[in-house]
Amino acid sequence: METIQAEQILKHFSGRMGVLAVQPLGKSPAPRELELEVDTYLSNHVKEQKECYGIYLVDENNQVKCTCVDFDNHDNDPNPKWKEQAYETYNHLKKMGLDPVFEISSSGSGAHVWLFFSEPIDAGKAIFFWKSVDSKLNIGYKEIYPRQAKLREGGLGNQVRLPYWNKSRIIDPNAGPDDIGFDEVDTITPVELDEYIQAYGYKEKEVPVFEGSDELPERVAELVATTNSSVAQRWNGILPEGFNDTTNSSKAYALARDLVYERIPTDEIEQSLRVWCNLNSYDKPDTWIKTTVANAYKGVSDNVAKKLAIEEDPEGNTLFSCINKFVNRIGYDNYFGSGIKPLDDSIDGVGPGEMAIIAARPGHGKSAIALQWLMHAARNGTPVLMLNAEMGRIEIGRRAIQTLIGGDESEWQNRQKEIEYKATELIEKLPFYFHNVSTLEHVEKYMAHYAKKGVQLIAVDYLQLLRAGKKQGRYEAVTEISQRIKTSAREHNVGVLALCQVSRDVERRDNVHFNASDLRESGQLEQDADLIMFGWWHARGAYNRDPKKYDLHIAKRRNGPIRTAKVELSFDAPRQQFRW
Repeated sequence: METIQAEQILKHFSGRMGVLAVQPLGKSPAPRELELEVDTYLSNHVKEQKECYGIYLVDENNQVKCTCVDFDNHDNDPNPKWKEQAYETYNHLKKMGLDPVFEISSSGSGAHVWLFFSEPIDAGKAIFFWKSVDSKLNIGYKEIYPRQAKLREGGLGNQVRLPYWNKSRIIDPNAGPDDIGFDEVDTITPVELDEYIQAYGYKEKEVPVFEGSDELPERVAELVATTNSSVAQRWNGILPEGFNDTTNSSKAYALARDLVYERIPTDEIEQSLRVWCNLNSYDKPDTWIKTTVANAYKGVSDNVAKKLAIEEDPEGNTLFSCINKFVNRIGYDNYFGSGIKPLDDSIDGVGPGEMAIIAARPGHGKSAIALQWLMHAARNGTPVLMLNAEMGRIEIGRRAIQTLIGGDESEWQNRQKEIEYKATELIEKLPFYFHNVSTLEHVEKYMAHYAKKGVQLIAVDYLQLLRAGKKQGRYEAVTEISQRIKTSAREHNVGVLALCQVSRDVERRDNVHFNASDLRESGQLEQDADLIMFGWWHARGAYNRDPKKYDLHIAKRRNGPIRTAKVELSFDAPRQQFRW
C-alpha cells in the first residue's frame, strides 16, 4: 500500500479524536489515547500486522463521519447469504447515486459496506438511513455501525477495525475479489442525506433509538427497580447459588437466564444485556449477546426437565432405578400416536415434553396431518388442543366435516342432518379444544391454561405466522418462538406438534429429499426439535404428480430409533385423511 492511500484511509475512516481501540497481536482490544500517524498505521497494522487499530465511530457530540453495515457468516451465527446481501446493498446504493466502499472483513468471510459524510451527522440519523434502505431491500440488517444513537456518559461505543488487517481489503464486488486500493470517495452532505431518506418515503419524525442505546426495556427496568428481586440481584452482579464462576460472562448469562424465567421477549433480553455490558465496560459483539441468550434458553429448558424428573422420582438417581423405571413401563403407551400405522411403526409418536416438527410447503398437508393426529388421540381419551394462527373456526369446522363424510362441499347442504348427527355422535364429546392465536404470548398462555385442565397433546399451526417480540427480523423471531415453545412443552409435560414452513428450494430438486436445514428462517428449530418430519404430496410437486401419493420423511428423532426413514402413504384429499 502506498502512503497516499493510507492517508486517504485515515482521512475518511475517522471517529472520536485522540482515542483508538488498540489490539496487540494475541491480546484483546483496549482504548488508548493516540493520534495515529500514517507511518505507524502502515507498519504496525498493514505490513507487520503486530498491532490492530480500530476507530470509535461516535464522537463526543453523538455524531459520526462514516457508517457501515456489517455482513458476517460466523459459526455461531451463520448467514450463508452474506455475500449476496452485501452485493445487493452495494449495488443499490450505487443506483441511488451514492459512492459506497466495499470492504472484505478481516476474517475473509464477511464484508462492510461503507458510506462517508462531508461533515459529522447525528449517529441516530445514520442508523435511520440504513433502516430506510433495509425497508426497500428487506434484508434484515443485523449489525449497523454505529450501533448507538447516543452514548452513555463517558462511553466510547463500539469500535470498528481499520481496513487492511488480516484478510481485510477494498474491492469492487462487480469486478472480482482483488484488492483495488482506496482512493478519494464522494461524501454525503447532511442535506443530501435528508433527501435520500425522503426518497425512501420516510417523513421527518423523531429518529428512533435502535439497539445499543442506554434504554432498558420497560418491563426489565421495573424488575431491576424491584428490591431483592432475582433480576435486580443479577443486574447488580449477585450470582445465584451454584455459580462458582464470577466472571462478567457468567454474570451476563445469569441475568439472561432470569429474564428468560420472567418470559421477557428475546429482543428485550438482548437489549438488556447490551445495556448491562455497556454499564460494566464489558464490550461484546452482538453475536456474543445472541449466543448468551440462546444458551440461557437452553439452560432454562434443561433445568425444567431436571426439575420435572426430580418431582416425578426424587430418588431415581441410580442406573438400576432408571432401568427399573423403564422396565415397569414396558407394555404401556408412553407416546401419543398419530393413528397412521406406518408412521407410528416408524417413530411410535410424540412423547410428553417433546416438540415434534411437521414441516411442508404450503398446500402439502401439514394441517391435515396435525388434525388427524389430534382426532386420533382425542378418540382414545387424550385431551388435545389446536392453536391455529392460519385457520379460523369455520375453516377448522369445514376440515372436520370433510373427515366425517367427505364428498363434494356443494352437496353438504342436502346432507345437513347427516352432518349434524355424525358431529353429535362422533365429535361432540371428544376432549378436543381449539383457539385462534396470533402471538407467542397467546400460545404460552393457552398451553399453561389447558395443561392444568389435563390437555396432553397440543398442535401449533404454524410457527412462522406467530409474532414474537418487537423490532425482530424473522430469523430472531422464529428462534425465540422455537425456544419458548420447547421450554413450555417441558414445563407443562405436554407433547407439541409444531407445524412449520419448508424452504422453497426443495421444489427445485429433481429428486425430492429433505434435510433438517430446509426448515425456514431459523436453525434453532432443528436444535430444539425432538422429532422432525417433512411432508410431500406428489400432486403438488413438479414431477410424478400422483394425486394420492404422499411421503413423510423422518429427518430426526432424538429419543428413539427411526425404523423407516420414508413413510409412504395415500392421501384422500376429499376426506383430508391419510391412508396406507
